[in-house]
Amino acid sequence: MTPRHPLRRAKPADATAAALPAPVALPGHAPLRHWQRLGEAVRCAYAPDRPDLIRDYLDAGEVCMHAACASELQVAHRSLQLLLRTALDQALPLRWREACLIHSAGPLGRMQGLLALHDPVAVNALHTLVEIANHRLAEATPVADAAPGAGASFGTGRQARLRR
Repeated sequence: MTPRHPLRRAKPADATAAALPAPVALPGHAPLRHWQRLGEAVRCAYAPDRPDLIRDYLDAGEVCMHAACASELQVAHRSLQLLLRTALDQALPLRWREACLIHSAGPLGRMQGLLALHDPVAVNALHTLVEIANHRLAEATPVADAAPGAGASFGTGRQARLRR
């Protein structure tokens, strides 16, 4: 067993994650490897000036699903999990985090559709996670409401950034 890097955080225990086996890249499953590489690029914000990379990641997940590399539930769960973790990562650029939160609506809707009949509690938990991410992101950075030099009035959240 290799020693754990001291700066890597342990993954939090997640009941849903434990219930879903992680897709494994087998020989010949290039779509899954491509989806995983794009996921890493999104999670680490390798190209924060290219928010279309998030859409590419979600599209690669669809390709994985259609190629039978991963189930629809696995793709939606992992995509939502990655986008929410990225949105909450304070070390990443705020615009990238906002883009990830906006794009999380797609996997959230898919998860809601898949789980609504069988596990409504899980659907409520997912909505709560998204609300928490929205709230934390809205409070992330104060942005000036007024023109430069017009005083010390500050707003927070996406609404204040959109008014600029």
